[in-house]
Amino acid sequence: MTEEHPPRPPSVPRMLLYCVMAGLVAGVAVGVARSLFGASPWITAGGLAVAMAAGTFLFVPAWNRVDEAVRTAHQWAWFWGGSAGMMVAVVLMPFVLSGQVDLSSGGDPGQTAVNAVFAFVLLQLVGYGVAWALWWLRRR
Repeated sequence: MTEEHPPRPPSVPRMLLYCVMAGLVAGVAVGVARSLFGASPWITAGGLAVAMAAGTFLFVPAWNRVDEAVRTAHQWAWFWGGSAGMMVAVVLMPFVLSGQVDLSSGGDPGQTAVNAVFAFVLLQLVGYGVAWALWWLRRR
């Protein structure tokens, strides 16, 4: 009698490719919906929500496949690095509000808000990357 093994989930690079493809499909779908129904923020928000949900759903098998060390590294890096990046963003906020750091884009307040959110998230991701590298370097 042969032992049945459950099928292995796809590799992490393949899961990343699936997530990118889901994002592209959602982006095209939102573009088509906006051209058909107008540039409603509801359409854009809905498309973004669907893309993020699909990406999360598609990446679950890869997360389940990694060992505890990898999970701990990501969790530690997000907590410490992401928090540090958020603190840097908050400390920089008075400079943005006083106009000493300019995030505006030609006077468009919507684009200024997008730039601010992007800068905030970028600082969190930089903090995450540094903390993740430190976590692994300390354990080598």
